[in-house]
Amino acid sequence: MVKKIKIKGIGDIDFYFNKNVSRINISISKSGEVLVNIPFISTIEEAVSFTKSKIKWIQKNKTKIEKLEIKIIDPDISKILLIPFEKSMIRKLNKISVKYNFIYNKIRFKTMYSRWGSCSSLNNISLNNLLLYVEEDLQDYVLKHELVHTKIKNHSKLFWSELENICPNYKYAKEKLNNSFTIKPKHKIELN
Repeated sequence: MVKKIKIKGIGDIDFYFNKNVSRINISISKSGEVLVNIPFISTIEEAVSFTKSKIKWIQKNKTKIEKLEIKIIDPDISKILLIPFEKSMIRKLNKISVKYNFIYNKIRFKTMYSRWGSCSSLNNISLNNLLLYVEEDLQDYVLKHELVHTKIKNHSKLFWSELENICPNYKYAKEKLNNSFTIKPKHKIELN
């Protein structure tokens, strides 16, 4: 559950009780939203006090984020747009897999909020529907990244070396994907 509280000098902040944290912590999303995670052993008052003690840090980091050019992606995509996108991505994946001798089992598309793609132990590749919104060279990077996982299941030095062989600009693409896009948040439930 989320509670929105306005704090002078920062604005609205989302306070969220989270069973997975052991101490109060603050994060700032790529879209500049401030989130305070609170363990169940703490109170909202303690979290507000802690947050007020970190105002300068929050302001500094929000300013850094505001200087970045970040595209906010809306996860609600029309099926009309997804059909040609998926066909195009399948064609690209097949072309790359043949060119570099990668074998994958199945491909599926879904909207994911924390990754652009994945490859299972059975070489089933999942691609994020939100790739629809990114440039073609970044889509190609994700396809190549997942295809390399059909041979190397981790992110070892060998994996990155293999990826660099087929995608020399992978560092740029990885950086751009991680730092230039954020997903429009879903509506949050407010506490009274």
